[in-house]
Amino acid sequence: MAHDEPTTETDRAVLNRLLRDEQLCPELTQTGLRWQPITGHHVRGALSRIAHDAVTLLGGPQRGQVKTCQNPDCRGLYVDTSQGQNRRWCSMNICGNRAKKARFRDPRTPAGNN
Repeated sequence: MAHDEPTTETDRAVLNRLLRDEQLCPELTQTGLRWQPITGHHVRGALSRIAHDAVTLLGGPQRGQVKTCQNPDCRGLYVDTSQGQNRRWCSMNICGNRAKKARFRDPRTPAGNN
């Protein structure tokens, strides 16, 4: 997925099954929008919503912006929306901060490692 790696057939099957398994409907509440599962299965409904976002991202124009966090202990995926497309960590507050602290303690530590 990251770096234009193709999705596997198994991954696609899981995402597509989750999309078919449980549909959600948007519902307007007093405080805003809420996604309500049609059949009342909230966990499957939440997974369906996550699968929907994943399919929209991986099948859409932002696919090339999906990157892997450079923290070797994390390896999480994120969408790089930075202007220079040079973001390196999933979260600056967590992984980026750890890398900067490690580099401060030992200036010989590469920027992407902890």
